[in-house]
Amino acid sequence: MTIAFTASLALAIAGFRAAPPDEQGVPPRHLESTASDDETLAGFRAGLGPIGVPVLAMSIPRQTTSADLERACRLLEVGTALKERLFAAHKSALISDDAFRARRLPAVFGLAAEVVKPSAPLSAEQIAQFARDLAGARRKVLADMLAQEREALQAALGGEELGPAELESLDAIAQIRLVELVEMAVATPDCAKAGVGRLIDTRGRQVLGDASIGIARAIYRDALPELAGLARGHQLAFGRSIGIGAKFTLASRIEKQFGSVPANVVADWIGERAAARRNVARAGERIFEANRAVVESICAAIGGAEAERLRNQYDRLVFGLFASGAWDASALLKAEPGAGVDPADSDLQPLIREYEAESGARLRELQRAFIRYQVLEAGSMGVRRDDWARAREQLASIQRRGRDETLLLLDQLRARIDPPKRDAWDAAVDRFRAAAEEAAMRQLDALDPQFAKR
Repeated sequence: MTIAFTASLALAIAGFRAAPPDEQGVPPRHLESTASDDETLAGFRAGLGPIGVPVLAMSIPRQTTSADLERACRLLEVGTALKERLFAAHKSALISDDAFRARRLPAVFGLAAEVVKPSAPLSAEQIAQFARDLAGARRKVLADMLAQEREALQAALGGEELGPAELESLDAIAQIRLVELVEMAVATPDCAKAGVGRLIDTRGRQVLGDASIGIARAIYRDALPELAGLARGHQLAFGRSIGIGAKFTLASRIEKQFGSVPANVVADWIGERAAARRNVARAGERIFEANRAVVESICAAIGGAEAERLRNQYDRLVFGLFASGAWDASALLKAEPGAGVDPADSDLQPLIREYEAESGARLRELQRAFIRYQVLEAGSMGVRRDDWARAREQLASIQRRGRDETLLLLDQLRARIDPPKRDAWDAAVDRFRAAAEEAAMRQLDALDPQFAKR
């Protein structure tokens, strides 16, 4: 690196009284923050850099709150005595976390500030090394941060004297923490951010009884190691993406400001950055698939109406308007018996069952297409209009097949209705058709509102 660049990194951060280099030996860069020490520490607790200082987004996790610990204790069904000890230990652990963040984060944010506003020209080789240093510093800070959170809780609880149940709870709390970091990550499909633990904790009481809540929590606890492993893989991919993004951003700004990096090198790094973002998006997709499998396991275990309600809650969180098929007439068949159709008619049962199976398959196909677009969108710096149009047409094609098959069924049912009752049936079908057309259009527009409005 240049002398000027090295010197700029060696300066102490304003407000931190000559902060020392971090454990990797990376010295902090001088940051002209306008915030007080208390305000800066509050920002570090939130995972943010100093107030008023532009920095590359590092996605440092916010500090674990008492609400986070409360949710973890509920999911893990921690006993009252241990819970009280955990909350007492948490107060002590926060002091350790404050000290860790104040000691370690300034250097990382100093490097992140250099990416946004470089202070000296660098060669392509120096930029690549800088990006590796930044990604490595962030990776080590996060690993150490998560480790010290657990160690601080363990020390406050009694250190090496803890029993197996207490250590198991600490391990599970750390796993929940890792899983929930996915919810805060950019370049991750929204479907991956609808975690099963948060679903059970926030929506479970609305749809499940006490016994089923216990079953759901137990299945979630069994799945935690797998979910945490996927979250760890996601975090590694995410960290690499930040490092590669930093390389591209720094190169672009140095090329513009100093002209010391060839434009073709900057262009080459665009593809590398895009590939890294796609890897993060695919890692998120794997987390979504695991979450959905856990939800299905819970539903299979509890069964009945509770399972249906829980699945519907999850589908609404993940799929939004795509949680149901716009042209699914199942509700019409159940809600309009007075119009002349009797769903209990034994002659109609095979026809209705076949239709409902096909309708369910179409809905799953529609949802898969929606998730694929989410992954594409999350893994792109900007979705092209052609990609959006292609995805929209795919969804519209599935909708049209649903419409054609539904209208064919409704015509078949109409032929079985006594003529005097057909007017009532036709009126019910007209209402359904108008609502279905509107719902189908809302789905297509929701695929990506930025394009739909143009």
